[in-house]
Formats: sequence, structure tokens, C-alpha cells
Amino acid sequence: MLLVAYGLSVPLLPMAGRGTLLACSILYLLISDRRSLKEITLHPFFLCVCAAWCAGHILFGFGVGGGANDIFSTVHPKWVLGLSFLLRITVFLALIRHFQNSPKQQGKFWIGLSSGLAISFTLGLLQILGTLPFHLPSESSYWESQLRYGGTFSDPNSQGIFMVFLIPLLFDLLRRARGVENLSEAVGVSACHRVYLAVLVVSAFILGLYTGSRSFFLGLAVFALLGLWRKRRILFLIFMLSLIWAVFLVNRWYLIDSEGFEAVLAKLPSGIGRLIFSLVWWNLNDALFSRLVFWKMAWQMWLDSPFLGKGLGSFIYELP
Repeated sequence: MLLVAYGLSVPLLPMAGRGTLLACSILYLLISDRRSLKEITLHPFFLCVCAAWCAGHILFGFGVGGGANDIFSTVHPKWVLGLSFLLRITVFLALIRHFQNSPKQQGKFWIGLSSGLAISFTLGLLQILGTLPFHLPSESSYWESQLRYGGTFSDPNSQGIFMVFLIPLLFDLLRRARGVENLSEAVGVSACHRVYLAVLVVSAFILGLYTGSRSFFLGLAVFALLGLWRKRRILFLIFMLSLIWAVFLVNRWYLIDSEGFEAVLAKLPSGIGRLIFSLVWWNLNDALFSRLVFWKMAWQMWLDSPFLGKGLGSFIYELP
């Protein structure tokens, strides 16, 4: 029952704020499977990483500016970010080990997760339609002004990334469900369950479209390319050429009739419109240039401190 409740909470807790799901995951592991947590935290490599992190903060401060007394007397954002980063890695690895050690638990987790997805997707779709009778804790006037929707997640980009990993998982469950009738063998495969999985796939795709997250579309394209590369190389080549041709047509259209181009995009779902507009050449150039600036900054940070680094998760505090 505890595992079902945990699965239920996965797509819902992010709207309560960053770190909420992490705290819930830690609590679940402490209650249900301390052994997996111990196997990770007591592993020599992980202990060395933790020791290096502690030594860096206590002895060198990582730019915090005061040594041990200053660090332990005040909670610095960099300190919290570093600790959060380590906790996320620990919990992620411990959860993997937990499900590896108990394969039968995967079915129970899926029962909870699928129920949570149904609630999360319903709230997300109602938010898009504007018929949700209340405001979600994670809603923001900024994202609303951009016509981008995050549903029960902390922001639209987070939901987009979640959906792009969820959709291939759902497709895999549908594939495994063919011809199998035992719940323990394929995580539920009745005819009704297959329909339910298909509904989840469609809902995840619709919600992903309205996040306006370019990572969502990029992730789908990467998964499609990988799948085509493994099965039929000719289809992979056709898909790549189609993408190049689409970029050419978008730019041609924009140059010929920019007003008509923008008017059509305004009628499309926010995600599709944002994606198509980002394919215009100077938008592509700006996107690549802005990321190139951050890559150069990251490279310079590494050159400044190639051995000790700047502290886990502290990139934003070290920007020049």
C-alpha cells in the first residue's frame, strides 16, 4: 500500500514546490527499504564524493567566503544546492537498486503511478481548457501570459521533460502488453488497460504540446531517430531530410509573408507555435549563441578551478 501511495505522489507532489518529491522519496526509502539506501551511501565511491564535497566546503568554502565557521553558522544557498544535488543522486540510485532487488514491486508502483497520472493529466487538461475551478499551487502569471502550462509540475519545462521520458515508457508498456494476460508479467495488459495506456499516451502528448518546451520536441525527435536508426536506416535518413526540409520551408514562409506566418502560429497550440517560430534562422542562431555563452562560462570556471571545482550545483552563483 505504501508503494502504491508513493507511485501516486510522483506526478502530483512537484506542484507543492521544489524538493517536495525528493523529501517524499527519502521518507519512502527509509520506511520500506533502508538496505538499498545503505548500499548506495556506504559505497566507497559515493563516500569519497561526499568526503570531497565536505572538504571543499569546510576547508575552501568554494567561494562562500568564510571557512568552516561561516558555513555552519549560516545556511548558504550554494551549500543547500550542493547538498540537494548529492541527495538527488543518492535517492535516484537507491530507487533503481530498490526496484532491481524487488521486481514484483514494479507492478504495485505502476498501479499508483498510473492513478497519479490520471489525476495529474485531468488537472493539466482542465488548466489548458481554462475550466479548472481553482488555481494550482505551481501556477504562475508569467507562464499564463506566455500561454504555457505546467499542470501539476513546478513549471512547463519540467512537465515537458517528464512527458518526453514518459511517452516512450508508455509505448514500451503497450508493446509488452500484446499477447500477455498476466498482470505480474507485463504490468497490466487487459484490453481495458491497453486502452487506458493509449489514453495516457495521447494525454501526455497533448500536455507536452502545451508546455511550450522545446526540450519536449527535441526529446521526441531524439527517441524517434534512435528507434529508426536501430530498425531501418533508410527511414532514419528520410526523417533527417524531412527535418531539414521543414526548417527550410519555415524560413521561406517567414521571409515571404511574416505577418501571415505569425497569424497562423497564434492559432496553433502554444508549444507547436513556439517550436515552429524557433526554427526561423535568427531564432535558431540566438538560441545556439545564448547556449554557447554559457558553455564558454562553464569552460572558464573549469579553467579557474580544474581540480576542486566550484561546488555542486553552484553554476548560477559563479557567473562572471
